[in-house]
Amino acid sequence: MLPHATFEAGSANVEATCGARRNVRRTSESARASICFDISDSHAHHSLGPLVDHFARESIILAREDELLGNLKRRAKSGVKRNAKPFGLGASSAHKLPSGTFARGAVERADLSRRHARLRRKYTATVQELDALNRKGNIEFQLGWWALQSTSAALAVVQNGIIVICNAKFHALNQQTSGIGWRRLDATSDEIDAQFPTLWTLVCREASVMFASGADSATRTYQNVAKDEYLEADFQRLMGVPAQVAVLVRDLTDRVRSERELDQARQSLLRQERIRAIGELASGVAHDLNNTLHAMGLRLSLIEQDALCQAEQGDNIRALSRIINDAAVVVGRLQEFARQPHDRPLESVDLGATIREAIEIVRTGIEGQSSLDGVPIGIRTELPPLPEVRAFASDLLHVIVNLLLNARDAMPSGGIIQIEGEQRNDKAIIRVLDEGGGIPPEDLGKVFDPFFTTKGSRGTGLGLSMAHGVLTRLGGEISAENRPEGGACFTLSFPIATEASTPRPVRRSSQPPSPHRILLIDDDPDSLEATKMVMQLDGQHVDVALNGALALDQLRSGLHYDLILCDLGMPGMTGWHVAREIRTLSPRTPVYMLTGWAQQIAEEDPRRRWVRGVLIKPMKLEDLRELLAATLGVEGHTGQPGTTLPG
Repeated sequence: MLPHATFEAGSANVEATCGARRNVRRTSESARASICFDISDSHAHHSLGPLVDHFARESIILAREDELLGNLKRRAKSGVKRNAKPFGLGASSAHKLPSGTFARGAVERADLSRRHARLRRKYTATVQELDALNRKGNIEFQLGWWALQSTSAALAVVQNGIIVICNAKFHALNQQTSGIGWRRLDATSDEIDAQFPTLWTLVCREASVMFASGADSATRTYQNVAKDEYLEADFQRLMGVPAQVAVLVRDLTDRVRSERELDQARQSLLRQERIRAIGELASGVAHDLNNTLHAMGLRLSLIEQDALCQAEQGDNIRALSRIINDAAVVVGRLQEFARQPHDRPLESVDLGATIREAIEIVRTGIEGQSSLDGVPIGIRTELPPLPEVRAFASDLLHVIVNLLLNARDAMPSGGIIQIEGEQRNDKAIIRVLDEGGGIPPEDLGKVFDPFFTTKGSRGTGLGLSMAHGVLTRLGGEISAENRPEGGACFTLSFPIATEASTPRPVRRSSQPPSPHRILLIDDDPDSLEATKMVMQLDGQHVDVALNGALALDQLRSGLHYDLILCDLGMPGMTGWHVAREIRTLSPRTPVYMLTGWAQQIAEEDPRRRWVRGVLIKPMKLEDLRELLAATLGVEGHTGQPGTTLPG
């Protein structure tokens, strides 16, 4: 039996326990409401979902325990009222409660207190984490909004066919093109007539079509119906957001125009290279025919020297001579067809200015496009003041542009194209370097061959061949090598422009020259033998060489010559190379170029400084004798560099 005071104490404890439970429930409900409000963000809901579910289960348990404690409180109060006796009655008359009732209440109160403390810590941590996520989300929103407004591209978000947000660039672009109309360049057959009156309409319709198709992304290109303007639009489905598509619109007008100009330049280069290839073929045929006509003409001249043959076959000899002359005229016409624009007089060209102009032509196509593709390529120059060179500005421009485009194609992962220059003695040197994979060693000797390419169907194999032809005609050189640190290096060498010397005509003389030692260099045996026979008939001592290497060996062996006649086109070593070496070995020996390509050598060709003159095949007997008399006459050597004698 317990006294009345015990009943009151038990009731008070139950009331305190219930009050604590109400505090826990209010805290729990407040925290849960905060959680349910803040986790609308998909990221927060994903990370806090398990914690919220645990919170719900704990709330249900607390509610049940709260209900049990409330029943216990009501039962305790009702027991006090029924068994209460006037003050002073003995304890024996008090109502007996079940044994251990209040002991169990104390245990439950302690357990509830621990639960309350644990839940309070959990919910406090939850609220703090949500507050941090809210702050982070607010920062991300502000940063995203700033980026949206400051980007140079037009951005918009489409939901259910309606633009719900866009930046200022999109508004401006839409106003500029309003009412003009756009059409898709990559439209399929059933969309070929689809046009959009405004950019706003275009984005809404195309985003809806892409979303309905189930695709996650799409990239489309559009052309202005009335103007030469172009747009590119990237459509991207936003994951986790119902029916929303992000759209990024870029103005492609400058890029398309630059690509068009580059394509036109490539086509122009291709046409020029095809014409050059045909011209080289015609030139080679004309050269061989001239060699044949030269040999035939000189041998026929020898027959004419025989009085008996002249008496018996004079008419036939004259007819053959006329036929040979007519054939030479026809070959000359073929050579005129083969002549390229470089046959006009060379110009003094500012090499540095030409390189800078070439860079500006390709800068947008190389640097701009590579940045959009995510593999930036830069162009850098280290060009000191360079002297002027003798060249054709248009040809030189095409060479530099082609080398820059090749360097770009060699760097699919991006990098730097470096252009360096220097003056070395009487030459200007230019180097174009890239950071690509380099040139396979087995291809280094073939990169300048016509129609050789490592680009497959994307290349024509004519660009480097054209560059080699241009440099050769200018008297320069071009070479390719791999860099030790990776990539390729193309080196171009140009002769520096000098004042053109004015050739003086060869002195004509009817006096036969005294015997001299003459060297003939020609890879055509018939032409070589016919020229030798004519000179020997005039009393000259003649040595022959079938190529340049043999001729130089004879000079290095100590032989000295009073006159050297050299063919131009020979395997292994060209006539220009031989003439340059002879100038080193025997600078006072007069050298003449005797070639079937004489008409294709410009008057201001810088390589002419290595020879006294250029002689045309086929050469008539009287012209050859006048040359011998003028060069080997008793009054000394009077021929001058640069002289061209007619055939």
